Amino acid sequence: MGTKGRLLRLINIIITIQTKPGINAGELAEAMDISKRQIYRDISDLSSLVPVYSDGNGYYYSGQFALYPTGLDEEEMVAFFALPGVLGETFQLLSFEFHQAYNKIKAALVKEKDLNSAMVEEFSRKFILPKSITHHKNNKNFSKLMKAMLNMFTVKAIYNSRSSGANNRMIDPYYMIFRENRLYLIALCHLRKAVRIFRLSRFIKIELTDKKFEMGDFSIESYLKDSWSIERGKSRVTFLVHFSPNIAPYIQEEEFYSEPKIWLQGDGSLLFQATASSPDEFLRWLFQYGPEAELLEPKKYREELRKLLGKWHETYDP
Repeated sequence: MGTKGRLLRLINIIITIQTKPGINAGELAEAMDISKRQIYRDISDLSSLVPVYSDGNGYYYSGQFALYPTGLDEEEMVAFFALPGVLGETFQLLSFEFHQAYNKIKAALVKEKDLNSAMVEEFSRKFILPKSITHHKNNKNFSKLMKAMLNMFTVKAIYNSRSSGANNRMIDPYYMIFRENRLYLIALCHLRKAVRIFRLSRFIKIELTDKKFEMGDFSIESYLKDSWSIERGKSRVTFLVHFSPNIAPYIQEEEFYSEPKIWLQGDGSLLFQATASSPDEFLRWLFQYGPEAELLEPKKYREELRKLLGKWHETYDP
């Protein structure tokens, strides 16, 4: 690697430690795509320029040292200017402070790179996503939840549960997840003393508290491991489906939150095996393919589906 490449890597190491205090040599090596031995050499070189130190577990800076990133390259600018379009209506729900910061950086980039501001606005509008993932009445709730998640504050909320109606809850917001054109909050519910899934549009009111929380060893990957989309059931069910040749190419192209097993058949059809903790959620997904999808196993759900189709037949052909 040339001198310029190494200089850029050293700058990236400085910024990464600044962004993630406590990051260790192994994590830095993975982020920079170099060996741990090279990280040790780079840190040794940097120590004569910046106040970097190790506590034996990770790297930190002493004092108030901070390095501001250099100008964005072309790919980074494209990603930055695309942000409003990529986020869709979610971008509009972000806090006033976020919009202020975004507009300041955008204005500086337009001037620095001598860009046409009208062209920048037009570029961001080229990304068209599904409309209305949240309701406008939830603007303040969304902003407060984002602030609570960033600072790890417990929030006091009024939540309209489908089963028990509106009630007061204290919750620790962990993650915001986009699924099926909706936003969901993964949070620890103090009332239920368990991590639960909340639909953002069902929050009536949210207030920040000054109580801090910690997530401990909670893992979002483990929590949603067997979810077909967002719902969590009590037990894992493995489904086997036969998709016709007409629909098989589309199934092969589809992106799934969990990894199914797929076997292409000689006639162009597919055998499709997937495990889900919520059978109802999986079956709702399967219904969209109508007669192009045949549920083979489990026999229990095949029989339930047969009865449901009988009821549909009675509805449309009494």
